[in-house]
Amino acid sequence: MELYELSASGMARGVRAGEFSAAEVLESCLSRIEKGEGVLSAMVTLTPEKARKEAALVDRMVARGEDPGLLAGV
Repeated sequence: MELYELSASGMARGVRAGEFSAAEVLESCLSRIEKGEGVLSAMVTLTPEKARKEAALVDRMVARGEDPGLLAGV
């Protein structure tokens, strides 16, 4: 199973538990978007660099034992 296939709660739970990182979830989702966007044309604006910074922040919080929030990593 790919990370992008998880439910939002599954993504958040896995990130908070340290099973995988927010960065890994993001890259899985970005890869999926890249593969399908040519057919779907569903994205208006995509900001991967901003998303990568946010994912890194969540991962640092998890590493420090802080609670990044219920939907962190989604």
